[in-house]
Amino acid sequence: MQIRVDDLQGADIIALLQQHLEEMRRISPPESVHALEGVGSRLLTHILEEAQRRGYRRLSLETGSMAHFAPARALYSSSGFHVCEPFGQYTDDPNSVFMTRTIA
Repeated sequence: MQIRVDDLQGADIIALLQQHLEEMRRISPPESVHALEGVGSRLLTHILEEAQRRGYRRLSLETGSMAHFAPARALYSSSGFHVCEPFGQYTDDPNSVFMTRTIA
């Protein structure tokens, strides 16, 4: 797998993102679809490496609280993320889990 900066306009990318968003809309209430398209273990590793390269001190994310999102939560936990309070413009939402981790 090659991860590269892209304008996300290619047909394959659009199809992948559309499929992901359709799935998120199918299993989540409309007000709780906060999808970060195309996240997988390799992409998460890339993001963490880039955050460290840029000197970031913290990364935070939102994911679903339902059973369907258990693999995502496990992935984030295995990468050092832990549950936290809502951040930014997010508010408490029973359909969301907020996670954060410091960057070494």
